[in-house]
Amino acid sequence: MEKKNLFFGILIAIIGFCMLFMPNLWIDIIVILLSIEAVANGLYCLIYTRKLYPDTVFQYTVLARAMFSIVIGLLSFLLPIILHKEHADIWTVMIRVYAVYLILSTVLQLFASSKLRDTGIDRKNFIIESVISIIAAVILFIVAAHVGPAIVRIIGIIALLLGGIFIFLAYKNRPLVQEPVEVVDDISGDLEKSNE
Repeated sequence: MEKKNLFFGILIAIIGFCMLFMPNLWIDIIVILLSIEAVANGLYCLIYTRKLYPDTVFQYTVLARAMFSIVIGLLSFLLPIILHKEHADIWTVMIRVYAVYLILSTVLQLFASSKLRDTGIDRKNFIIESVISIIAAVILFIVAAHVGPAIVRIIGIIALLLGGIFIFLAYKNRPLVQEPVEVVDDISGDLEKSNE
C-alpha cells in the first residue's frame, strides 16, 4: 500500500466530512485565509511590484492597490474575530466586502498592467491574477448569499468521495506478494531466507 496515497485519501475524506457537517466553520476559514492572502499580496506589491517599472502613475496605482489590500485584509481578519459574539452576520458582510475588494483590486491591477504594455515586461501573471480574482469574487458573492453552506456541503460530499476513492485505490494497489528477505545469522554467519 502506498502510504502517501492512503494518507492523502484519509486527509481528503476527513476534510470532506468536516465540510459536510460544519460548512460555516469552513466559510470562516476561507475568509481568514483570504484576508491573510490580501495582506501578503499588499506587502508583495509594496516591496516588489511597485519597483517593477519607474513610471509614477504605475507606482501610485500599485501603491494604492497595496494599501487597499492591506487595509481590507486586516479588516476582514480582525473584525469578524472581534465582533463575532455580538454580530453573527459580520462574516457575511466581510465576505461581500472582500468580493468588492477583489473587483476593485482587479480594476487597479488591469490599469497597472496596461502601463506595462510597451515595456517588454511579461504581463501574463497580472492577467491570470485578475481572472482568478474575478472568479473568486463571483464565488464569494454566491457564498455570501446564504447559498454558501449548501455549496460547501456539496464540495464536502465530493471530497469525501474522492478520499474514499484514494483509500480504495491505495488498498487495491498494495503489493500482494511479500518478497523474501535475506537475514544473516549472527552466530553461524549462515544466510537464512525469511518471508517477513
